Amino acid sequence: MKNECLRLIGNSEQENSKDLLIEKMDKLVLDMQEVAADMEYLGGFNGEMAKHSKELMGASKVLLSWIDGIENKKDVTDV
Repeated sequence: MKNECLRLIGNSEQENSKDLLIEKMDKLVLDMQEVAADMEYLGGFNGEMAKHSKELMGASKVLLSWIDGIENKKDVTDV
């Protein structure tokens, strides 16, 4: 992970950095959604854990909107 962060920051080709960022964000979205589903299941589909599961799922949707914004910008510095 440390090397990937350095590649992202130190990469002189912005487009490749942008692609790497999007790839990492996509993975994070999938992880968030998987954890949210596990939380909801383990929480018995109600109660505090299920509430946090829904919040985490909502946060993953926010991240998806950020990804969409980054993908639709030609210049990554505009994001």
